[in-house]
Amino acid sequence: MERIEYQITFVSFFIGLGVADLFTSLVRMIKEKHKVQWHWLPLFWIVIAFMGLIIGWFAFFAMFQNELTRYAWGFIFAIAPAIFIFAFTVSVVPHKIPMEGLNLKEYYFQHQKLIFTFLSLDYLFRILTWYFIINPMYANSDILSQLIVFLTIEVLVVGLIFIKNLKYHAFVATVVFLFLLLQLVFQQV
Repeated sequence: MERIEYQITFVSFFIGLGVADLFTSLVRMIKEKHKVQWHWLPLFWIVIAFMGLIIGWFAFFAMFQNELTRYAWGFIFAIAPAIFIFAFTVSVVPHKIPMEGLNLKEYYFQHQKLIFTFLSLDYLFRILTWYFIINPMYANSDILSQLIVFLTIEVLVVGLIFIKNLKYHAFVATVVFLFLLLQLVFQQV
């Protein structure tokens, strides 16, 4: 096996565990639907988490082409987004449904600091790895406008840690969803 194959296999564990955890928790909630008070916003973030895992997996393939990832420090820097998207994924959805039931909206706002700290760290490291590892390989001349978009989304996500306004959370979820949807449509494999 080549170095890149070893690296992508290692990252695939994080991505695979994230997908498995996301769907296992979702199936658990569906099985016990009579105990769950559903709310659309946490479900929307589950979709966003899944999209982030898929996009991240494709980005890792591109990142590992860079010579920096030959070194341990470069590899650790490159896999940081995988660690944080995994942490976001496992925190965005509850793993247990209490006997008294589960209110998804309450769960969401009780855990928002943890959930969105992980997501903001994921985006921060995605920005850094994009800027230092992926972008130099493609010599993109439109780097400033892309960086402005990435940083704007990062600021919006950091706001989710501190703001408990449902409309703000819905707005940011929609922006992030549309951003990821555009990445899925236009990302080259």
